[in-house]
Amino acid sequence: RCTGSQQTMLREVLVDWVWRVMNDYYTRFKIGYASSTLSGHKGTIRKIATSPDGKLAASASGDHTLRIWNIQQRTCQAECGSVPKKFSEGESGNGHGHVVTCVSFSPCGRRIASASFDKTIRIWDTQGKPIAVLHGHTQVIHCCDWSPSGNQIMSAGADFDVRVWELQGDTWETVQPPDGSCVEFAFSVGVLDGVDNHTEADDIDKVFVRMTKRTRKALLHLKCRSRVIKGHSGSVISCAFEPITGERAISTSHDGELKLWKIGRNDGTVADEMVSSSKLIAAPVISCAWKHDSSMIAAGTEAAVCFLLQAPDLGILWRVDVGTAYVTEVAFTTLVEDEEKEECLIAAAGGSTPHCWKLQSKAKRTARSKCCSKMVCFARIDCETIICGCINNSLQILTI
Repeated sequence: RCTGSQQTMLREVLVDWVWRVMNDYYTRFKIGYASSTLSGHKGTIRKIATSPDGKLAASASGDHTLRIWNIQQRTCQAECGSVPKKFSEGESGNGHGHVVTCVSFSPCGRRIASASFDKTIRIWDTQGKPIAVLHGHTQVIHCCDWSPSGNQIMSAGADFDVRVWELQGDTWETVQPPDGSCVEFAFSVGVLDGVDNHTEADDIDKVFVRMTKRTRKALLHLKCRSRVIKGHSGSVISCAFEPITGERAISTSHDGELKLWKIGRNDGTVADEMVSSSKLIAAPVISCAWKHDSSMIAAGTEAAVCFLLQAPDLGILWRVDVGTAYVTEVAFTTLVEDEEKEECLIAAAGGSTPHCWKLQSKAKRTARSKCCSKMVCFARIDCETIICGCINNSLQILTI
């Protein structure tokens, strides 16, 4: 026979067990699964970007391809492959030759930049047509971002460099190569790897083109200048332009640092310079994002820690542990609850549900739906909807 204290303890254990079962049932009932699933990739999806109007998405994959999706119709609009279909007939390749690591839409929504382990940045239109190839990096490229003005692209990678490609306006000018057939052009006026055998075109802007004896179709030859920003002592993993003016940018690296840069101009009127730097943690910082008003910066690390920093001094406002998985994506959004707007930080960290915290109270918020597989990356479609890349090679649309 149980004593009074044992009966009380047993009753508390029973009540606690019933509460946990009911709470789990309620959570499963409340949190639904993804509203849509998009399939087609044969490799892990490394990065997703959405167009400014939220109608298109682009995904970068380990299968060496880039896909462009129509979100409204839930279909693949274009596939950008990595191998020329008719190489023996002289057709040029229309895709990357290695893992595609990052994608970014131009602010007009008509072009997409992609980065790859093949050391190039490629520019596409939204129908998957290749527009240009940017050469200059000497090691694999981890990230790229398009400036809000549309006339600059930033990229960074394992060569420790942040490179800024400055386009000559929205309508790029055609440059005629001096002789031979142009396989692809390189946006650069700086130092190029000598083994690439680049030949300098005979024009005042020093647009480099790669020549070959084989007769092949040429991609467009477009004017652009680039410059290198040095300062990192490790592989640069993520980067992002400041969203309002694009006059500043952030980059994060393998050595645990986050740096904020003032972005200059190729005409020399403004010089590139480091504004501030913060050693966040003794682990790689692998994701970063600006708040829409440029007042805060979020960063995710391989140590399963997410940071919120004040801009521009990079003072740490708070940090939060997310478990044991890498924080592979971070973003800011504004959610509406009980007719009140709440600014939130969301993050992907190895689970099937995005983490979400309210900025003002730091309270954690439960997402309304979850993926059918673990998330790797995501991008905002609108304030309450994201499109996620999962380890099962699919894209899934969630309501947060």
